[in-house]
Amino acid sequence: MAEIIANLELNSTVFIQFFIFIVIFIALKYVFFAPFQRLIELREKSTIGDLHEAQKLMDEARERMEKYQGLLHDAKVQARAKFDEELLIAKMQETKIIIDAREEAKSITQKAISEMETEKTRLSGELKAEVKVLAGQVAERVLES
Repeated sequence: MAEIIANLELNSTVFIQFFIFIVIFIALKYVFFAPFQRLIELREKSTIGDLHEAQKLMDEARERMEKYQGLLHDAKVQARAKFDEELLIAKMQETKIIIDAREEAKSITQKAISEMETEKTRLSGELKAEVKVLAGQVAERVLES
């Protein structure tokens, strides 16, 4: 073994260099590696936390969207029901107005027919009286000539 060490030219400086390496490694471990490791762990926790927070926000947004869709559906159903109700009322009013208008037109027509019948009867009576007078005058003229 001494021969191998001699061939490699290992002397006491190797042990000093090894000792210096261990001391520097331990110093760097506390000064550089540990803070860097904590930074990496902190960043990882932050990233995972952000992912969890994003998932939580997405779930909350999904719940709100479902709630909104439900409210929107309910509002549409209510609006449709109100529209149908108002349409029914409007059709009923339309029917009533049409019936009233027909009754009024029928009444006006009946009144006009009645007035025409009265006028016809009056004129017929006047015409008969005039015919009698004219017939008498024609008869007088025929008898005179």
